[in-house]
Amino acid sequence: LLVNLVGPGVLVAGLLYAEGYESELIVSEIVVLRAQAVLVAEALGETASRERVGQAGYEVTLDPELARRLVKRFATPGGPRVRVFLPSGDLLVDSRQVVGAGGLIQIENLAPPDNSSGLEAVFNRVYDWIVPVWERFVRRRPLYRERPDQTATDYPETVDALSGSVGGVARRLQDGRLHLTATAPTRRYKQVIGAVMLSQPGDRAVAAVRAVRYDILRL
Repeated sequence: LLVNLVGPGVLVAGLLYAEGYESELIVSEIVVLRAQAVLVAEALGETASRERVGQAGYEVTLDPELARRLVKRFATPGGPRVRVFLPSGDLLVDSRQVVGAGGLIQIENLAPPDNSSGLEAVFNRVYDWIVPVWERFVRRRPLYRERPDQTATDYPETVDALSGSVGGVARRLQDGRLHLTATAPTRRYKQVIGAVMLSQPGDRAVAAVRAVRYDILRL
C-alpha cells in the first residue's frame, strides 16, 4: 500500500514545489522591474524637469517633450511598457502610444506562439484552460483593468509612488496571463514631480513553471 502511494505523493510534492517556485520567480521579476522603474524615475528627475517661478512661487515640473524623448530611448521592442503620471494623476507619457501617419497608434504585445506538439501540446491546451480558472477562483490574484482615459488613481501602487513609495504588483489579465507592474516616484530636489510605472507580462516566469509541471507529470 505504501509503495502505491509513493507515486501520487511525489506528484503532489512536485506540484507544491512548483507553486512555491512560481512565487519566487514572480518576486524576482518584480524586483528587477522595480529597479528599472527607479532608474527611469531618477533619469526623468535629472534630465526632464524644468524649473520656473510661477504664481505659487518656485515650481519644478516635468517637461512633456523631454520626458517623451527619454521614455522613447528607454522603451525597447519586447521590453517593459513605460508610463509616466503627473502629480495631478494625469497620464503624461505612454511608450505604447506612438504617433504615426494616421494619428495615434497603440502597440500591444502578443502572447508567445505555442510551437509544441504531441503530448506537450495536449498538456498546454489543458493547462491554458485550467490557469484562468485557477487564477480567478484559487489564487484570486487581482484583475488588471485599463481604462482608455486611465489616470494614476486607477493603480494603487502609482498613487503610492506619487506619495514617494516604490512598489510592485502581480495581477492577472482576463485570459489568465500574468501581468507585472512596478512603480517609482520621480523627484527633483526631494519634491515628487511624477510617477513612473513599468509593466510587462509575466510570461517568462509562467513558462518556467509550466515546464517544471510538465516534467513532473511525465514522471
